[in-house]
Amino acid sequence: AAVNGPALGGVRMYPYATEEEAVTDVLRLSKAMAYKNAAAGLNLGGGKAVIIGDPARDKSEALFWKSNHSGEKCKRNGRQEGQGKFH
Repeated sequence: AAVNGPALGGVRMYPYATEEEAVTDVLRLSKAMAYKNAAAGLNLGGGKAVIIGDPARDKSEALFWKSNHSGEKCKRNGRQEGQGKFH
């Protein structure tokens, strides 16, 4: 894979039916972000995160902080997908 620099992207919260569906979506989304960033002339790769859950029911500030902490922990450990589940 080509590396354009640190990743730029966002987070999607969605009630995926399976973890496999979530991983497929996050990889697709991060690839699209890589293309968007390159087209904009940014020296940034594509990054995206997904949280499995219903945003109308599960979204909270505590969940945001928990997912943010997990993402930093995974980044330090060099993991790129399957960052964790939040229940």
